[in-house]
Amino acid sequence: MIWLLLILSLNAVIPTKWLRVAGVPLGDGISIAVYGLYLMRACVTRRRVGQVYWPWGLCMIVVTISPLIALLANRDAEVLVLTLRQTMHYLFIVLLFVEVKTLKHYRALLSMYLGVALVSSVALQVYHKFPEFANPQFADASFRGLVAGEPRIFTSGAGYVLFAAVGLMVLLSESNLLRVGSVVATEAVLLSGLVWTFIRVFFVVLVVCLFVHVTLSVFGRRRSRRFAVSMCSVAIVLGLGVQSSSSVDSLVVRLGGLDKVVMAYEENGDTVAWRVAEATAALESMQGPLEAAFGKFASRFGHLDYVSIGVHIGWIGIYYHFGAVGVVAFGIMVFTLMRRLVRQYWALRNSGDRFLRLLVRAHLLLWIAFTLVAFGGGSFASGGTIIMLAILWHGTSLIEVERMQAPSTAPWRMGETRALYWNPRPRIGIAAGQQSLS
Repeated sequence: MIWLLLILSLNAVIPTKWLRVAGVPLGDGISIAVYGLYLMRACVTRRRVGQVYWPWGLCMIVVTISPLIALLANRDAEVLVLTLRQTMHYLFIVLLFVEVKTLKHYRALLSMYLGVALVSSVALQVYHKFPEFANPQFADASFRGLVAGEPRIFTSGAGYVLFAAVGLMVLLSESNLLRVGSVVATEAVLLSGLVWTFIRVFFVVLVVCLFVHVTLSVFGRRRSRRFAVSMCSVAIVLGLGVQSSSSVDSLVVRLGGLDKVVMAYEENGDTVAWRVAEATAALESMQGPLEAAFGKFASRFGHLDYVSIGVHIGWIGIYYHFGAVGVVAFGIMVFTLMRRLVRQYWALRNSGDRFLRLLVRAHLLLWIAFTLVAFGGGSFASGGTIIMLAILWHGTSLIEVERMQAPSTAPWRMGETRALYWNPRPRIGIAAGQQSLS
C-alpha cells in the first residue's frame, strides 16, 4: 500500500518538478518505475477477473496506441511528454489490482485518499498565503491572478479535495452526532482550501451532489430502481443547467465572487460558451482518417488567443485524444460502470453492512461529480481525475468479484428488487445460508 500512497502524493502534493533526471521530473520517473514494476507483477498473478476488468483494459490499449501513432508522426516531443505525464495514470488500475484485493483493503485505500486530500487542502491554503511559491516549474501549482483581491490558485491536488468532499457527504446522514461532527469538521478543512481555486464547476458539483444525497436519503430507500436512475439523470442535467444558465449560476458562484473570474480568452465571462467554441476548434483541427480513427494525441490547437493541448470538455476530449476507436472503448467502459453503479446501489442500499451501504451511495455521488467535472475540465487526460476514475472502477469491480465468488445460497441476485446482499443479519426464523428473497 505504500506505493499507492506514494503515487497519490506525487500526483497531488509532493513538489518534484524542481529535481529532474535526464529532463524528466523526479516524480514522473518514480511513477514510471512503479507502474513498470507492478505491470510485471500483474502479468504473473493467477487472479482471473478478466470479465470484470476487460473494459478498462480496452481503454488502456487505446491509450497506448494513440501516443505510439503520435510518436511515429513526429509530433511535438514536448507536448507528447506533457500529455503522457497525465495519461500514464491509467496504469494506476494495475497497482489497485495487485495491492487492493478485498473490500477491507479498499476501505484503507479510501482513508489514504482522504488523507492526501486533506494535505492537498492545506497546500492550497499555503499557496494562497504565499502565491510566489505556486510556480509550475517547481510544483504542480500555479497562480492564476486575483479574484476580489484574493490569489486564485490551481493545483493538481484540488481534484482530490473535491472528490473527497463529495465522498464524505454520505456520512452526514449518520445518527451518531459525534461522528457527524467529525465529518463536518473534515469537510470544513477540505472546503477551506478548495475555495481558493475559485473553480465554479467545483461548487456547482458540491451543491448538486448534496441535493442528490439528501433526496436519496429521504425518498430513496423504498422507491424503485428507476427512481435512483432518474435522480442521477436529473442531477446531471441540473448541474449542466446551473453551469450554462447565468441567472441560475449567479445563485451559486456569485456568493464567492466567482462571477468576477473572467479569463482573457473568455468572451464576456461566458465560460460554458467558450468551452463549446474551444471544443469546436479542436474538432475542426482534426484531419485525415488516421486522426479520425485514433485521435490527435499530443497536438496543439488554437482558439482565439488561447493555445491548448487538451479540450476542457472531457467527453469531447476522448474523441480529440483517442479518436473514434477511443469513443467506442470509453463508451463501453462508461456504460459498464454506470450499469454497475445503479445495480449495486439498488442491491445494497438497505444492506445490514454499514460500510457497503454507504459505499454504494458514495460511488453514485462520485460518478455524478466526475460526470459534471468532465464537462468543465479534460478529465480523461488529467492525472488526478484518471486516478479517481480508476479507484471508482476498482471499487465496483471488487463488489462484482465478491458477488461472483459468493456461494449459490448467498442472497445475491442483481435482478431481484428485494435483495439482501451480504446482510450479516438474517431475518428472524430464517437459518443462515437459507435467507429468502421473498
